[in-house]
Amino acid sequence: MVSLIEQFVQRYEPNVGFHAQVASLVAARCRSALERHKMPALVTWRAKRPDRLAEKLKKRNKYRNYATEADMHIDAMDLSGVRIALYYPFQEEEVMLLLEELFLVRDVKIHGDIAAATLMMLPTSSSSSSSSTTQREGLKKIMFENRASGYRAIHAHVELGPEHLAGEDDDRSNRAAAAAAAAALVEIQITSLAMHVWSEVEHDLVYKARYGTATLDELQILHGVHGSIRSAEALLHQLRTSMATRFQVDTKAKL
Repeated sequence: MVSLIEQFVQRYEPNVGFHAQVASLVAARCRSALERHKMPALVTWRAKRPDRLAEKLKKRNKYRNYATEADMHIDAMDLSGVRIALYYPFQEEEVMLLLEELFLVRDVKIHGDIAAATLMMLPTSSSSSSSSTTQREGLKKIMFENRASGYRAIHAHVELGPEHLAGEDDDRSNRAAAAAAAAALVEIQITSLAMHVWSEVEHDLVYKARYGTATLDELQILHGVHGSIRSAEALLHQLRTSMATRFQVDTKAKL
């Protein structure tokens, strides 16, 4: 008998290409905006592999006990995924402002050593400027707290939005495909490049245990590497600040 999770994954498999296309569109828009604002970053994208989706849902099911396929959608918000790995750390707030301009931002989750917090950021025409300012201040406060604890990562769930339909011809199939892409949810992960590398190693060593159960020595080494990365990030941030100050001074001197 086919399980509920197997049914969900089987329904997803024919749509992998669609989710890959949506992710590539979002990544291209992000890459262009980052280059335009001179924010160096490595931007990658992917569609969730069916076997990875099945693995994730089986692990979550141990404590969620899915009753319907709809229950699984909560844990399947990353079928289309984009990662922005920033060369210079602590630019997450600036990236979030760009995402608000580029997409419909449905929610933002802050992941870190302290309890994850969620900010509902819905940049619609009905939202007031004061409300938007409050949301941004809340984001900055949470990110500052996460900096103090070391690890930072933002997961923003976005949609391309109705602007994606602009320029489509009257062909119904083309418009239907564009409408589906415009409404598809994409998870954008924002972190520093150095922290991304560390988290990938930590994920394989601890979470997936691809090489067996990690020893205490290995965990201590991993913790030490994390500390070194925090120090390197602080220096990179200081370097970027110094460069920006020098640029401002040079610009004023030329006026």
